[in-house]
Amino acid sequence: MIDIDKNIGDVRDFYNGKSVFVTGGTGFVGKVLLEKLLRSCDLKNIYVLIRNKHGVDPNSRLRKVFDNKLYDRLKKEKPNFFDKVICIPGDFNSENIGINSDDYCMLRNNVSVIFHIGATVRFDLTLK
Repeated sequence: MIDIDKNIGDVRDFYNGKSVFVTGGTGFVGKVLLEKLLRSCDLKNIYVLIRNKHGVDPNSRLRKVFDNKLYDRLKKEKPNFFDKVICIPGDFNSENIGINSDDYCMLRNNVSVIFHIGATVRFDLTLK
């Protein structure tokens, strides 16, 4: 028989003190992932790749993500959660996903886990 509570503890222990990099953090699945990681795990940092969109810079888009009702519980339980969230400006349509060399080095030196859930929802694009 599997002890579910023990396994949940194991997952929390795995992420304890680690830094995570998330692509697609502004999408539906990304928002849920960010909330769950920030509320349930004691992460060191969570880096989120975000692009400019319609003239809105990545940092502003990140702040807007956390205006969602989804984060109400997180805001009550961990009001300083945003201190652990670091915006990484970038774009998958650019060379090296648009990450500058300083951010790349920081990610390479600090990140233990990557969640790549970035995607396009434009279904009229060519496969290339």
